[in-house]
Amino acid sequence: MLATIDVNWASLAPMLSLFIFAALGVIVSLFQEDGRFTALLSFIGVSFSALFNLNLFATGRSSEAYVSSFGLRYLADQPALAFNFVILIGLTLTLLISYDYLERTGLDQPEYSHCSC
Repeated sequence: MLATIDVNWASLAPMLSLFIFAALGVIVSLFQEDGRFTALLSFIGVSFSALFNLNLFATGRSSEAYVSSFGLRYLADQPALAFNFVILIGLTLTLLISYDYLERTGLDQPEYSHCSC
């Protein structure tokens, strides 16, 4: 008998959206010399993650049923979702503070933008 894996994509959506936008940010930063566009892309990823997290928070609060994945090993309950909001707010503040930091300090030279291999 083949075992099935209990995966609820709704509970993984905030984490997956951050991962996808982080990967896109790394790929875009290889070809983009200006870091502000990458910061904007990161902010969009954080916004998507916050929307997915808010949806999980609202549905869990109204029905008192929380979603899980991998046989209750990843639980998206009220405290976990609230902690996700704290992390997302900290990430947003970090992005806003460091938006043009490299340009202000004159360090806007990405290490791997021009590979001379």
